[in-house]
Amino acid sequence: MKIINLFFVVLILSACTSPQTAEVLESSAVSPTQTLAMANVTPTNTVAPTSTITPIPLTATSMALYFNYEIDLNAPSEDVEIIKKGFAYVHTYITEVFGEAIPVEIQPSIRIKIVASGNGNPDPGAGGACCTALDKNGSQIFIDVLHPEWIANVHQPTMMWSAEKNALIIPAHEYVHAWQFSLGCLRINHQPLGDWMNEGIAHYLAHQMIIKNGILKQNIIEKSMIQGASFTGEIGAPLKDFFGPGSKIWPGHIGYFAVKNLVENSSTGILSIKTLCEDVANGIDFEQAFKQNFGLELEDFYTKFETFRTNSGMSVQGRVIGDIEPLKYNELLIVLCNHELAFCLDTATVNQDGSFIVVDLAMGLHSIEIKNIKNGETIGWYNENGISPKACATKISFPRISFSELIINLQQQECP
Repeated sequence: MKIINLFFVVLILSACTSPQTAEVLESSAVSPTQTLAMANVTPTNTVAPTSTITPIPLTATSMALYFNYEIDLNAPSEDVEIIKKGFAYVHTYITEVFGEAIPVEIQPSIRIKIVASGNGNPDPGAGGACCTALDKNGSQIFIDVLHPEWIANVHQPTMMWSAEKNALIIPAHEYVHAWQFSLGCLRINHQPLGDWMNEGIAHYLAHQMIIKNGILKQNIIEKSMIQGASFTGEIGAPLKDFFGPGSKIWPGHIGYFAVKNLVENSSTGILSIKTLCEDVANGIDFEQAFKQNFGLELEDFYTKFETFRTNSGMSVQGRVIGDIEPLKYNELLIVLCNHELAFCLDTATVNQDGSFIVVDLAMGLHSIEIKNIKNGETIGWYNENGISPKACATKISFPRISFSELIINLQQQECP
């Protein structure tokens, strides 16, 4: 067998309101828990919406919603439609997955307050947030459509997708909190699931709805989640530090990954989210309910998640050198596969000079796959003995900040 000598030099870089009215919303029409602060745009209160939202068709049967709306006369109709559409999408998704979303008899008690002030929620404890889901009287979804976070997340594109693909996430996220309220496991002054779990569930289900409707793909969403967790500082502290309400950091990105990991390893899958909430609402202690639904102790999960968290947010810069004829460097694709979450998320194309970079590397243990970008064929997988067929590849760990330079010798070999 021909020997191919490849050398990777990899650098780890540290990383006036209208009267309140009841409204029937057909889904075919278009701290309090707070929504996310995204990493990529920081607008001011004077920024105006810059894009038009393209309608995205529902993939499920229409369902009626009976919410009480209080809408600022100055709120753009486009934004109001986005909010209603987000509610309709996620209501349909949750109904399909769990059998029931917010019950029709509870829906009229869910108040939706849409303002256009740019100042956020003025309620005590709300911190001027763009979007919240609870108040002292129960569930009130508050959304300020002129708040910088709303504008950034709804009207401005990210580096990965256009604005219209991101628009439904905030209203969907807040709807999930209202759903948690309807199940009995979330109140403004009683949040037994803890902050990271509450926000993680809301963000996970909102994005699963986005994936289900074909709006965005999971790998793209999770790449963005990693960037968000790095930007906000969520990856800088253990997950358990985000359980109580004292943290100033919103833990939705890191909570997403924690909930995803729990769901995918639970014997009941995504249904475990609902039963966890119901168990706690029925008086079962959170840690006991956690073990019943996810099959492990909470502390054991925290320990497991530390491996995932501490190997996150990196940028990896490298270079391929050596003779790889008949291939050229820019015909190679570097794929990094995450073994903690069982997906291959990060990829990098190689430049003509052999250089490549992967930004915000996914968390966890990884292997490196080298592929021919033209035909998709695998050249080999990195393991500690060099390059080998996939069958004998082993896991490697990229430490977060343990060294400034790493040289990986990739040499094609037979399996042992």
